[in-house]
Amino acid sequence: MNIIVSAAHFLLLSFTLNLPLLEVFLGFNTPVFINAVIVIYFILFNVFPTFRKYPDFRLKVLGDGAELLLQFMLTCAASIPVLVIGIMQAVSGDISGWTLALYCILLVIGEAVIFWNGIIRVYLTSVQLAMRYRLLGIAFGLVPIANIVMLLIIYCKARHECRVETQKAKLNEARKDEHIKRLVALGEKVAICEQVQDPSEAKGLVERDVIKSAVGGVGREECG
Repeated sequence: MNIIVSAAHFLLLSFTLNLPLLEVFLGFNTPVFINAVIVIYFILFNVFPTFRKYPDFRLKVLGDGAELLLQFMLTCAASIPVLVIGIMQAVSGDISGWTLALYCILLVIGEAVIFWNGIIRVYLTSVQLAMRYRLLGIAFGLVPIANIVMLLIIYCKARHECRVETQKAKLNEARKDEHIKRLVALGEKVAICEQVQDPSEAKGLVERDVIKSAVGGVGREECG
C-alpha cells in the first residue's frame, strides 16, 4: 500500500512540477480551478508527505523526511527528459527562451522546497546519521554526481533507522505484553507507570503515575 501511495505522489508531483512546459508542448491551458487544486496538493504533500504510523513523533518526522528526499530524487529524474525536450524546442525556435527560463525557475523552486523540507527533517531527527555524512552532504551539495551519491546514502540511512526503530518498538511492546501475561498467570498484580511530567519542568525526580493495571481474571484496565 505504501508503495502505491509513493508511486501516486511521484506521478502527481512530476505532473505538477512540469506542468508549465507540458502546457506549451501540448498546447492547452489548465483551468484556474485545477491550478488551485495542484497548488493545494503541493502544499499539503510538503506538510504531510506520508500517513504511515510510527511509534513516536521523532520517527514520524524522520520517515516523512526520507519520503520527501525520495520524491525529490525521483521527480528530478523525471524532469530531465522534459527539460531536454524544452531546450531542443527553444533552440529550434518552437518556444521562446523566456518560456523555458520561467519553467526552469519554477522547477528549481519546487524541487528546492521538497529537498530542503526533507533534508531539514532528517538532519534534525536522525540519531544514527553520523556527523561525517551530514558534513559530506553539505560539502558535496553542489558537486555533480557526488551530491547524488551522498543524498542516496543519507536517504538509505534515514529509511533504515525508521524501519529498525519501528520494528524494535513493536518487538518491545509484544515482549511487554507477554511479560505481563506471565506475571498475571502467576497471580501477581501488575501496574504500568509512565512519566506524566515534562522532564525539563521537574525538580528532582520526574513525576510518574499508574496508567494501566492488570490483575488475574480481569486483564488490563485503564486507570483514570
